[in-house]
Amino acid sequence: MNLCTLTVVPYTFILLEARFGSSSLQNYEALLTSQVLSPGAKLIWRLALGFFIVLPLGLSVAYKRFLGGTSSAQITVDPPGQYGIDFPDISTWAPSGDAIYLLATSISPFLSASQYNPQPYPAVDAFPSPYGYNTLLLSGNAAALLDIPTKSYVKRAQASLSNTAGEEWYLNSTVDAYVAMQAIGSDFQSNDRTWFKAVNSSVNLWPAQGLSGAYLWEKPGVSIGFMPSEQLSRCFIGVYENSEVQEGFLTFSNPRYSEYASFRPYAQEFSISRRRCSGQWKLNSTNIVLLGGDCDLETPVNSSVLQGPFMVPDPYALLPELHYVFTGFAPSGDHKSIGTEWLNATYAVATVTALWARALYMQERTELSLADYGGLYPAVHESIISVRPTLKAMPLLYMVLAVHPAITLLALLVAARLYHVPVGRGFGVVSILSGLEQSSLQIIRGAGLSGRLASQVRLQVKAEVSEFKREAKVSYRLAGTNSRMADRTQLQNNREYA
Repeated sequence: MNLCTLTVVPYTFILLEARFGSSSLQNYEALLTSQVLSPGAKLIWRLALGFFIVLPLGLSVAYKRFLGGTSSAQITVDPPGQYGIDFPDISTWAPSGDAIYLLATSISPFLSASQYNPQPYPAVDAFPSPYGYNTLLLSGNAAALLDIPTKSYVKRAQASLSNTAGEEWYLNSTVDAYVAMQAIGSDFQSNDRTWFKAVNSSVNLWPAQGLSGAYLWEKPGVSIGFMPSEQLSRCFIGVYENSEVQEGFLTFSNPRYSEYASFRPYAQEFSISRRRCSGQWKLNSTNIVLLGGDCDLETPVNSSVLQGPFMVPDPYALLPELHYVFTGFAPSGDHKSIGTEWLNATYAVATVTALWARALYMQERTELSLADYGGLYPAVHESIISVRPTLKAMPLLYMVLAVHPAITLLALLVAARLYHVPVGRGFGVVSILSGLEQSSLQIIRGAGLSGRLASQVRLQVKAEVSEFKREAKVSYRLAGTNSRMADRTQLQNNREYA
């Protein structure tokens, strides 16, 4: 807008100087070159030129007062996207065929909040609490891993977002999710029949085949144990003492191992299922983040993916990660208490993340069709809100934005009103030299090197018309300030001037 204004205003200034000013050669020079400090120029023109130098700077500062605004609109995508058990490409190396990588990247935001960069434990009214791109802590003893927009859907959306700097999408959709809920009131601790039924079911699974334990370093004989059971509808997990695992990890496939007796008092039972949830994600050109959600724990959905082939987590992929997740919860020295407010939540998140990572891993490694198990489906009740950064829509903003157009319009109106003044848009040094009367050059003699005049010099503009030759031309004459100003002439319509 400033460039547009400066194509109109200087010409208007020259017209005003020719029509109403002293028609000083120094004034013309200042206006033609936009030099505020041009020698001999009148103060009013210095101020006018200075104003148009400061104006864009002042307006740019004013614009910044209105940064931080947004505009939003609901949009649709064509073709519609799909949701399912998937993960986004969140780095330059993102192998979906690496179960440890999948588990680590999904659970990392939760671990950062609970251990590495500890945050206050969520208040009761803060649940469900989201972490990362798919983790939703439903309560202190329940967690869900939501299905997310598929990788191809996210890439397609991010390609569109990259066309507008700062644009974000807010996606709301109904999805399925892995849900792990602690079995409150379970009698496996006191009822041997219930416990051995779970153990016998576990040793018949593959590849886990019973209880798996990983050494936790902090104190000899302390391990983290994981025991899936009953075709993954139940899982047992716990940090326990008196373990035979002295380093690395071991799998105990015989129900008679004493490790089961050590694990049982500390074990926590979680029921596993697929449930219907709602989720809200924020998607930009580089990342996707889960903002919130909720789950309907009363209405199960298709959970056949849990009974799919090879869905039991592999201890070789699971236990190295659980080792790092639970080391901070292991007792050290004489401290016997291993209970913290984050512990049960971590049990739930780790359990459900392990099952999710295994399903995604098997999808990539065995060409398992998750669509056949309800793990891939079109968007359900999806809404997308596009939010773009804009200026804050305030009354003062419109005044700031109107400054340049108003000045430009005023300059155009003044120039139109002074159309008959004998100064054209090409007015400059060439036009002055070509029309200058040679007899008047004596007054500027001696300024050839310095470009400075000792006193004010008027530039008298005359529009001359020859009635006999039908010729019309504009000529210029230099005169001192004491000379009488020639009558101001005007251009005539329907004549071409040279």
